[in-house]
Amino acid sequence: MIRRFGILIAFTAVCLGTIAFAEDQIFLKTKAAPAKGAIVSESSKEVALKGGAKFAAEDIDDIFYEWPAGGGQAVEELAYKQAFNSERSWLTTSDPNKKKNDFKNALESYEKTAAKVTDKRIKAHLDFKLGYLRGQKALEDNVDVKMAITRLRDFVSKHPNGWQVSRALTLLAKLQSDIRDFAGAAQSYAELAKLDVSADVKNEALLQGALLYIQLNRVGEAEAKLAELLKSLPKGSKSYGRALVAQAECFLAAKKPAEAVENLKQALKESDDKGLRATAYNALGAFFYDTDQLKEARWEFLWVDVVYNQDRHEHAKALYYLSHIFEKLADPDKAAQCRATLLEPAFGGTEYQRKLQKEQPK
Repeated sequence: MIRRFGILIAFTAVCLGTIAFAEDQIFLKTKAAPAKGAIVSESSKEVALKGGAKFAAEDIDDIFYEWPAGGGQAVEELAYKQAFNSERSWLTTSDPNKKKNDFKNALESYEKTAAKVTDKRIKAHLDFKLGYLRGQKALEDNVDVKMAITRLRDFVSKHPNGWQVSRALTLLAKLQSDIRDFAGAAQSYAELAKLDVSADVKNEALLQGALLYIQLNRVGEAEAKLAELLKSLPKGSKSYGRALVAQAECFLAAKKPAEAVENLKQALKESDDKGLRATAYNALGAFFYDTDQLKEARWEFLWVDVVYNQDRHEHAKALYYLSHIFEKLADPDKAAQCRATLLEPAFGGTEYQRKLQKEQPK
């Protein structure tokens, strides 16, 4: 009995020694310190704290919920805290062995808590976590994504108004695309566009859904959907620029290169958003690459590699193409450098790191 009590005390000290928990904590993507207080309402659009503070769902990185007072279940509460700390360590560490152990500990502890927790909001969040973490890891490790798809689909069905639903459907669509279930991915984006979410989230869902029609060889429908979307967006907005880039991809698929290049140049002219410019330069680079204009393609991708590299997914795409371009231009050292950079942990889970990994000799 004494030994078990000692273990429990030690376990508590480890958990509470990293992040202190005393109330609901909303971790935001743009701030280091979490917002603290009592959550009084949640929806697919926002989360509100007692006192009036509200946070858009797309701005929230994570939430740690205060364990209900007098709810008992001390072991499950400690497992929940341990899981949260392990997850955040997994997301930030660069040590591969620690990363592996952190993920394992987080998943096991979340599973343990989810099996017995009675608080509805914590249970819902854990259902989301268990699908989302599996999905992220499956993409990172190039392993089967079906379990993650099942868990995320189950979460969306049970919690269509949860603040996590946008992230769940977006990842679900990526996982479905990864196994070439483009129709399923398009349906996931269509579901997201119908929910009560912000205009930016809705427009992004409509845009990504339209692009999937290219993969389904329904380019005409993709063009029509994007043309309709462009009519509803204010010129000069980030969403308008992204729709122009997406429409350019449709034009390329429809063998309309002149229209595509015009769209991409217009997008670059209208916006100084770094993420959008990276997408546009990459699209131009891909066009030049596919038409064997390798030197022109190189310059477009170098803009992303050197200047507009803030988005790791777009940066990964640029590095992937540059590795092939330098190889074809008889510059093997630069090609090798691009490959080595793309294989670094910083690009783990990105589409183009996975593509490069599949090309590497066994």
